[in-house]
Amino acid sequence: MKSKVVISQNFSHLERLISDIPENHSDIGQVIYSARNIVSVIDTPDRKIVVKYFKRINLINRFAYTYLRRSKAERAYYNSLAMIERGIKSPNPIAFINCYDGLLLKRSYYICEYTDYAPIKELFARPLCDIIPYLREFARFAHNQHKEGIYHGDFNVSNTLFKITDSGCSFSMIDSNRMKFGKYSYKKGLFNMRRMNLPVELFGIVAAEYAKEAGVNASEVLKYMSRYRDLFLRRAALKAKFKSYLKNIFNR
Repeated sequence: MKSKVVISQNFSHLERLISDIPENHSDIGQVIYSARNIVSVIDTPDRKIVVKYFKRINLINRFAYTYLRRSKAERAYYNSLAMIERGIKSPNPIAFINCYDGLLLKRSYYICEYTDYAPIKELFARPLCDIIPYLREFARFAHNQHKEGIYHGDFNVSNTLFKITDSGCSFSMIDSNRMKFGKYSYKKGLFNMRRMNLPVELFGIVAAEYAKEAGVNASEVLKYMSRYRDLFLRRAALKAKFKSYLKNIFNR
């Protein structure tokens, strides 16, 4: 099987380990997530690294990722670099590997540094009185991300990470293969936040701080945040209902 391996110059000392990943993936590292994709952590002499294996690629996408667009692993690598260049934290990208069976992509791997940041849903679950300053910092982080023209395709409570430090709360983004870059508008930014499952009591604080950063009315921001979130939930419910309907038809 032919492979395309791209490794950051900063991690060239890991070239042998990375190049062997397609052959040894099931035997190295500790699996920390296994569903549609598989995520493993590998200990190296100087650091921990994360390997994300994109295993389910249908025939149409195999063709598309070979001839029409970058693979998910390749996009994750370059999008992470682009975020970091624009001042948005993301685990340092190390490499990506595209594996080809004949003329088409078969599977791909994205490799980055391990991070000890936690999903922001853990922060949101804490008592409100303990996290108000961090909610405001999160709103500023979200606005800054949008101001830089970064629109994460799955900006949610699992892909946004946090770590509390002596100077406040630091944030980082993962799962960056789905992302768009474009001009800023505060409405576009609020629409981008529609997947963010914020408890109701936190909405007002985040909206007020985002509005302050954007220089617009807080009630206006809250209105659009609520509208876009409600629309997303309605569509998700409709999609789930449709899938259930099709499943029942085909299982008869």
